[in-house]
Amino acid sequence: CTAAHLSGLLTTQLSALTAAPVGALSATVIAGLTSTQVGAMTSTQIGTLSTTSISSFGSGQASGLTSTQLGGLTSAQLGALTTTDIGEFNATQLRGLSATQIGQVGSTNLNALTSTQLAQLASTQVAGLTTTQLSGLDATEIRDFASTQLTGLSVTQLNGLSTDAIGGLTSTQASGLTTTQIAGLSSTTLNALSTTTIGGPSTTQARALSTTQIGALNETAVGGLTSTQLGSLANAQIGAFGTTSLSALNATQVGGISSTQLGGLTATQLGALTGTDMGELSSTQLRGLSAGQIGALGSTNFNELTSTQISGLSNAPAARAADGREALARTGVSIDDEGRIQYQYGSERREGPRIALGFIQNEGDLEMESGRLVSGVRPNDVQFGRAGEGQFGSISGGSLELANVDLTQEFADMIQAWENVYAGQMAKDRGDSPEFIARFRKGFQDHIYAALHPRGYAGWPIWAASARKPA
Repeated sequence: CTAAHLSGLLTTQLSALTAAPVGALSATVIAGLTSTQVGAMTSTQIGTLSTTSISSFGSGQASGLTSTQLGGLTSAQLGALTTTDIGEFNATQLRGLSATQIGQVGSTNLNALTSTQLAQLASTQVAGLTTTQLSGLDATEIRDFASTQLTGLSVTQLNGLSTDAIGGLTSTQASGLTTTQIAGLSSTTLNALSTTTIGGPSTTQARALSTTQIGALNETAVGGLTSTQLGSLANAQIGAFGTTSLSALNATQVGGISSTQLGGLTATQLGALTGTDMGELSSTQLRGLSAGQIGALGSTNFNELTSTQISGLSNAPAARAADGREALARTGVSIDDEGRIQYQYGSERREGPRIALGFIQNEGDLEMESGRLVSGVRPNDVQFGRAGEGQFGSISGGSLELANVDLTQEFADMIQAWENVYAGQMAKDRGDSPEFIARFRKGFQDHIYAALHPRGYAGWPIWAASARKPA
C-alpha cells in the first residue's frame, strides 16, 4: 500500500483497519497521511506505529493527534517525536499526557516546549518531571511556570533545579512555595535565589526556615531579606546568623529586628553590627540589650550611639550577682572628707578608692596656663599623701576651685554680652544721648580689661553660699 492509496481513504475507512496492517506501514506511507487522517486513527492503531514512523510525522501531523491518542503513546514513541512535533502541541493535547509520560519526555523535547505550553501544564504533570528534566531548565524557562504549578514540586525536585533556574525564580513564585518546600531547601538553593526573590516569601514562610538554613545564608542572601521578614523570625533563628551575615545587614534591616531578638544576640554577634547600624537603633531596641551585652560592645560601636540613645538606656538591673542578689544600678557618686569615693546603689552604699593629695613646698613656682592648667612643678618636689593625714587637710566634696573651662574669658564674654544689650538698642530706645552711651560702653570695657588682666579680679576665687537670715 502506497501513500497515494492511503491518502484517498476516508477517515472512517482508515479507522476500520486492524492494528496489524497499520503497524506494518512504512514511515514514508505514514508521512503521507493528512493531519485529519492521523487524528481519525484509534489509540490502538497509533500504538502500533514504530518509532521510525512516529519520527517521520510531517508538519501539522502531530498537531492532528488527539489528547486520547497522545495519552496512549509509550515512552519510546514520545521520545521519537521531534522538537518540531512537540512545539505544535496545544494545551488540550499536552494535558492529555499523564504525569508518567511527562516524566519520560526527553530533556531536549521538554526544552522545546514554549513558555505558553509550559504554563499550560497541570500541577500534577509538573510534579511528574524528573530531577534530570528539571536540571535542564534555565532561568527563562523556570519563570514560565505559575506559582501554582511549582507548589506541586517536591523538595528533591526543587533542589534539583540548576542555580541558574533558581536565580530566575520571581518573588511571586517564591511567595507561592509551601512552608514544607521552604523548610526543605538546601543552602545551595537558598543562596542561589536573587536578592529580590528572597524578599518575596511571607513572614510565615520565613519562620519555616531552620536555624541550620539561616546559618548557611551568605551575605548576598541575607542582604535580600526585608526588615519585616527579619522582625518575624524567632530568637533562635536570629541567633543562628553568622557574624559575616550580620555585618551585611543595613540600617533598615537592623531597624526591623525587635528588642527581644536583639536581647538574644551574643556579644560576638553584636560586635558584627556596623557602627552605622548601631546608630540607627531605637531606644526601644537598645532597652532590649542586657547590661552584659552593652558592656561587651566594642568602643567603635558604642561611640556610634548618640546622646539620645545613651540617655534612653535603662537603669534597671539586668543581672544578678554570684550570690543571687540583684545587681543594682549606680545612682550617685560622692567624696567624703578623707577623699574616699562613695558609690550609691539604690539604698546601698559602697566605698571606692581613696584620692591621693599632693603637697608643694613652694607654691610660688606654680603657674596658671589658659586659666585652668597648673604647671611649673617638678615631680620630685611633690609630696603625696591622703586627706586627714600629716600636713594634709580634709577634702570638701562638691566644692569647685578650678573648672575645665577658661573662667576668666567666660566672665569677660558675659560682660561683653551685657554691654551689647544695655548699651546697645536698649539705650537708644530709652533716648540716652550718644555721649552717655559712649561713657556707658567705656564702663563695660573697663570691667573686661580688669577681668582679663593677669592680676585681674576674675582670677580670684569666688565663694558662694546661701543661708537663712537670723531672726
